Amino acid sequence: MARRIDLIGQSFGRLKVIERATNQGTFARWLCQCECGKSITALGIHLRSGHTKSCGCFAREVWSHKAKQIDHVTHNMSRSKLYSAWSAMIQRCVNPKAASYRWCGVHDIGNMCISCIACNMQKGTRTITEWNEKLREMVLF
Repeated sequence: MARRIDLIGQSFGRLKVIERATNQGTFARWLCQCECGKSITALGIHLRSGHTKSCGCFAREVWSHKAKQIDHVTHNMSRSKLYSAWSAMIQRCVNPKAASYRWCGVHDIGNMCISCIACNMQKGTRTITEWNEKLREMVLF
């Protein structure tokens, strides 16, 4: 039988081991306190290998920082129904391989429809947020 390794008091990344938790099968689990204040349980093998370094707050900080650097990631709407409709609209108008491309209207040199209201509304908007505001203005007035 393998010897037990006591991790209480040790730090792994942003996590500090507080106490032993119930095992997961034959693997030791540990209750850890993150620097951000959140408590999690983690496998000892993941703590020692460096696989688990925080409660997830570090990954959120990294992605938040990257999103500020990359212009098109900042809207946080990629899983919304609105974004899905907006994306489908663009694909219908821009992608010749899209199933509904042929129904979109006459395409100009820039590969956007001349007659499609959605495409004309899309022109001049950089983000889905701008497009959403334009859509609201059209619906309300």
